[in-house]
Amino acid sequence: MNKLVVFDIDNCLADFEGQMVEYLRELYGNDAVINRDIYRLSERFDGEEVILSDALDFVLDQNSYYGLPVIEPMVEFASLLEEQGVVLYLSSRPALAYNTTIRWLKKQGLLSNPT
Repeated sequence: MNKLVVFDIDNCLADFEGQMVEYLRELYGNDAVINRDIYRLSERFDGEEVILSDALDFVLDQNSYYGLPVIEPMVEFASLLEEQGVVLYLSSRPALAYNTTIRWLKKQGLLSNPT
């Protein structure tokens, strides 16, 4: 039986949330560290239009993704699974970030056997 393991990239392999929060904290201090339990940015930053705008700019900027810190144990786990079978990586990143995402995965030693 063929097996497939699926990984979401952001917040599973890459610390997207942490990096975005740090980016916003540099701009707005602790005002940017609100409602972290809310996924949808428009709800998280309801009433904070300027912060929301910068958060969306971060999400839509393909360059935001290449430098994301690794969640090391998960990347190691994905690498082990790649050796044993087929791994599929999913992402809700914007289409413009596709090539950046591929480069990020390869930088982590993943996608060694792309299919």
